Amino acid sequence: MWLMLSLLKNLPRRSNTTSVKGVPNRAPTLNLLMKGERKMSTLTLKPFDIPTIARYSVGLDELFDTLVRSANAGSNSNYPPYNIIRYDENRYAVELAVSGFKEDEIEITVHEGYLTVEGQQQVRTTDPENAAVYLHHGISKRDFRKTWPLGNHVEVTSANIVDGILTINLERQIPEEMKPKKIAIQSKKR
Repeated sequence: MWLMLSLLKNLPRRSNTTSVKGVPNRAPTLNLLMKGERKMSTLTLKPFDIPTIARYSVGLDELFDTLVRSANAGSNSNYPPYNIIRYDENRYAVELAVSGFKEDEIEITVHEGYLTVEGQQQVRTTDPENAAVYLHHGISKRDFRKTWPLGNHVEVTSANIVDGILTINLERQIPEEMKPKKIAIQSKKR
């Protein structure tokens, strides 16, 4: 990880930092929690050119592809708000505030290493005689789509909604052949 961070710091940057309409582009950020650290570090990704990165790396193509897909996945919207929780080395959870959504209006999928949560509220028809007129409409009723890249061997174990909070539990399930093995040392007598 440190090698990748130093590569990203030393890469040439594009000079164009504004969009077509003159509005500054928001650089994607990654929140990183390094092993042994208690504080989250934020890495802001500046626009960069993938072919330039390829010249400085060997065997990191898949990692850079994941970074680019993560930066482009979904929108930069903060809706709905969410938390990512780490319970221990292999157990995680993603919590989303989905009040107003029913279970059948939310779809959770895992495809090609990405966790996607989509919410689409169904149109609710009301009786015209009892239709309410909103004096203030502050509770959002937007559809949403959130996507997160999953690490190697991370699987969704369960999902539930309690009090308007959707909790998706994740677990890293390392195959037996990839776990460390102890090798017994045999001594030969002469």
